[in-house]
Amino acid sequence: MLVSLALIEFSISGGSHTAWVELDFRPLTCAVMLVVNALGHGGFFAPLVQFAEYGLPTDLPHVAGCLLLSFIDGFVSGFLIAIFYNLITIIRENSPARPALYFGIAAGIVLSISSALLALTVTEYGMRIVSFDFTIRPLWLFFTFAPIEAGHAYAALKESYIYFPDDRTGALWWALWGVIDGFVWGTILAYAYLKLRIRVTDKVPDNKDCPLGKS
Repeated sequence: MLVSLALIEFSISGGSHTAWVELDFRPLTCAVMLVVNALGHGGFFAPLVQFAEYGLPTDLPHVAGCLLLSFIDGFVSGFLIAIFYNLITIIRENSPARPALYFGIAAGIVLSISSALLALTVTEYGMRIVSFDFTIRPLWLFFTFAPIEAGHAYAALKESYIYFPDDRTGALWWALWGVIDGFVWGTILAYAYLKLRIRVTDKVPDNKDCPLGKS
């Protein structure tokens, strides 16, 4: 939700009357849109498709609706990450605990699902979205700024990552890229969180040495 709010604010501060929002973690929205479209009622989401293509109006009702939807999708994504994290922990119960690694794997699975659903939604609804202008995906920075000679293989990989796919094969590619991206940022965030928590815990005095602890 905060990422969407930040992108809306950037658009408004730049003088734009419409705003782009983050589309990566939208599993619930995309799943509902695909089901409704399969039932022959995809036209119901025509306004949402227009917002995705041309930008979200920056008036209060639309922004409030966008943030609410962002929160719901974000909650669903976080819930799914927690489920997969717990499953991995159970599977690896007799192995040394690696919470940052497990969280990264769980985040990769969820971003893979979300990426595939988003790609299928874009394809099924014929959205005229071409590519990312910004994203939370780590590999986007590599493909955008890496000083590499653009050979055919590299160009094909970059195109499959940067541009929205046109078919289900492209959706599969996006799912694979989602695994890598989710694993990278999920592991980094979890590792940073664990390190920060350890430092904070080390600074908290033991209860036995605290007057309140003796009461």
